[in-house]
Amino acid sequence: MGLKRVTGGITGRFFLFMLLFSGTLCAQWEYSASYNEAIKFYEEGNLAGAVKSMELAKETYEIFDGDLTTGSYAVIINNLALFYNQLGDYTKAGPLFEQALKISRALHEGDDADLATMISNLASFYNRAGRFTEAEQLYLEAWEMRKRLFGTSHIDIANSLNNIAAFYKGRGRIKEAEKLMSEALAMTKEVYILDNPEIAVCLNNLGLLYYDAGRHEEALPLLEEALSIRKNFFGPEHPEVATTLTNLASVYYEMKRYSETEAFLTEALDIRKKILNEHHPDIPAAMNNLAAFYSLTGRHTSAVLLYGSAISSYRKIYRDPHPDYALALNNLAVLYLKKNDLQAAEKYFEDAVKQYRSLITGYSFSVSEKEREQYLATILSNIELFTSFAAKRYAEHPVTAGELYNNILLTKGFLLNSSALMRQKILVSGNKEVTELYERFIASRELLAKVSSLSDEESRMRGVSYDSLKGTVEKLEKQLSLKSGDFAEFRKVTEVSWQDIRSKLKPGEAAVEVIRSRVFEQEWKDSVIYIVLILKNDSQHPEMVILPNGEELETKILFRYRQGVRDIKKQPDPTVYQAVWAPVSKVLGDVKRIYFSPDGFYNQINLLTLFNPESGRYLADELDVIFLTNSNKLSSLKPEKSVNRRAILAGFPDYNAGGKTAKEARIDDGEQTDDVKVEISESVQRFGLSDLPGTKTETEKISAILKDKGYEVKLLHGVNASEESVKNAGNPDILHLATHGFFLKNVKKENPETFLLGTEKSRVIEDPMYRSGLFFAGAAHAAAGETTGKLTDDNGIFTAFEAANMNLNNTRIVVLSACETGLGEIRNGEGVYGLRRAFIQAGAGAVIMSLWKVDDEATQQLMSSFYGYWMNGESKHDAFRKAVLAVKEKYQTPYYWGAFIMTGL
Repeated sequence: MGLKRVTGGITGRFFLFMLLFSGTLCAQWEYSASYNEAIKFYEEGNLAGAVKSMELAKETYEIFDGDLTTGSYAVIINNLALFYNQLGDYTKAGPLFEQALKISRALHEGDDADLATMISNLASFYNRAGRFTEAEQLYLEAWEMRKRLFGTSHIDIANSLNNIAAFYKGRGRIKEAEKLMSEALAMTKEVYILDNPEIAVCLNNLGLLYYDAGRHEEALPLLEEALSIRKNFFGPEHPEVATTLTNLASVYYEMKRYSETEAFLTEALDIRKKILNEHHPDIPAAMNNLAAFYSLTGRHTSAVLLYGSAISSYRKIYRDPHPDYALALNNLAVLYLKKNDLQAAEKYFEDAVKQYRSLITGYSFSVSEKEREQYLATILSNIELFTSFAAKRYAEHPVTAGELYNNILLTKGFLLNSSALMRQKILVSGNKEVTELYERFIASRELLAKVSSLSDEESRMRGVSYDSLKGTVEKLEKQLSLKSGDFAEFRKVTEVSWQDIRSKLKPGEAAVEVIRSRVFEQEWKDSVIYIVLILKNDSQHPEMVILPNGEELETKILFRYRQGVRDIKKQPDPTVYQAVWAPVSKVLGDVKRIYFSPDGFYNQINLLTLFNPESGRYLADELDVIFLTNSNKLSSLKPEKSVNRRAILAGFPDYNAGGKTAKEARIDDGEQTDDVKVEISESVQRFGLSDLPGTKTETEKISAILKDKGYEVKLLHGVNASEESVKNAGNPDILHLATHGFFLKNVKKENPETFLLGTEKSRVIEDPMYRSGLFFAGAAHAAAGETTGKLTDDNGIFTAFEAANMNLNNTRIVVLSACETGLGEIRNGEGVYGLRRAFIQAGAGAVIMSLWKVDDEATQQLMSSFYGYWMNGESKHDAFRKAVLAVKEKYQTPYYWGAFIMTGL
């Protein structure tokens, strides 16, 4: 694991003010001597002396001057705050930083260099204290102000770049961080010809970023140069020297220079103990670093003692969850896990994951989805460690499964759930400002989708930039997050526990959570396991079933399953049921209904189509399965009701509207091209975008059923079954789309200017939501590689990216009556990135979709039966289940009745 699990290194700069004294000579003399003495002590590394003298300067100023609204007083308390912060006394530092900025804002109506510095200092304090949302806003405010003040190049701008880059790195935004750090280093070297501590800051930060990226040869000279500059400027005993020693030690470890690693880590700890207050967080950070080295080199007793000391210190320093504290807990847990002391490991793992859950909810609801994803990536690996541990621990201590279930309730599908919740809250807020901002956000996303259909040259000709527009979209999304209220709804969801889910279950029901996990022994193994958590209404704790053959499930078993359901002449393979479900069935016992949340392999199958060789029946006959993205949905379960009686039914599109024939628009699969491997619906591969007259019959039958129940129905056929019409559906109760679907798989990176189904290929590679979609009127042109080049045109190819832009907050169900609409890119813990995700994110209560090519006649019967049962009073789920069983009576083979599944409630 290297030393990648240690903390310390990136510097978020605080700035000391050198005061120009004003006021009466007497008053000036009284506090200037103490002030200057404080600065001298600080530069010598004597922080205790600096605090004492600056406190005296502050008291003297208050006595002799008395005006506590001046810039001079703001400077004094800012610097005092800085000294307290360096000592680790955050309870005193925070209010002083805030007071200093408040005074400075009152003094300066517009932009001011000192004001920008005050803003930056408070941002750095918030960042160190774990208040990341506030920190980022202030960092960006200071940067924008400095750019207005100084133009494109100035040392203050370089400092802002460095601070923001350090912040981004901590949130997992590595590419952005590297770009800003490189700019900061170049700018700083322009200002300072000779060696300077500001250059050392840039060298240190960029060097550590390279280290974390595994670029050790690039990191080494940068960090060595930073250490030399800092020792020459500050002397051998200074906090910044200790920071660089720590970073260099990490590089030395990776280069197997172990004696130097230990010497540098020990020296860094000694420096911090000598010059810092005992409650300063850099001291336990240094302990954690040295403990990690001891652990990695087999000196476990020393490691345990140091980890324990670090954790004890962090408990005193941080009242709220903090990433450094969580990491120390996690590190000690891992050490005990390596020693196979599972009882000792459990306590620290549970404390760590509780911290991580709080960190996720504390930061994630104030940023864009991309930033949320990047931040989660920095945490989820440590949470996965607990998952692997829990699988080992369960046999001896079953209650461990409860904490694992709590983790899953928060983290599984977190990106999807948080985005959907944010949009829902915005749309029902009634806040005009937020609603208008949301409309700008959606309009920008729509424009982004259209720009994705242009080449870079076409974009330049039209004066638009995909990357710039993408940045605008993310900026608007972040503003929405910050403006959409106090996030009470979000916190309510994230505080759900397994006991809350248990209370929603009735006798004979169970919630079943599937978790795909790697295996950790002394290090991460290549093997994969599946953990199934089962919760009943009388459970004392969740029960756990472990399927150790994850690789076999994802290869051999999946192949056998697909062969079995797609070949109407093939007999069911009993080995699939035995591998996939038999162990779970034994624990379920007499349960008749399950709320099933899949992961990994289980997203690629329909559980109901498994054949039980013991009973001779399919699971559809034995068990009622409700598919959910996460069983936390049960915590907010409400009675089903329609807000409106409107339905939009689209089918039988005129794919050739505008000229191309279906034959000319044929889409070839990957076997016929060298640079692209595409997997889409088999019927589209073989016959192109052939007409689907059966969808006209299907939608007309459904229309009659709905109208009979008082629905206002809008039928869209031919040229009217257009992408634009679907986008403008207007939040109906029912949205039914019957057409061809597609899923692009294994897209290679060569020839980046190639277009795939109307989208520039680099966009398809970058975002999986461009790889799934539906074909509507006029799609033949884009499918054949033609583009109109007009940003106002829809091309008839409706991607999942575009579907997510819809407002379906009051839509109870979206029915995707097309082939393979349930496919997409599967991401561990986040489900399938495709159409199902898009419509749920857009607000739909439930989505019906297919996992393989569907039979026209069977599909028509299924859909008509579903709407008939539903309109006659059954719940959506019960109506769909009855419809599936009705089709099954006529067609025994799962190929006909098992392709469609419904996700949601």
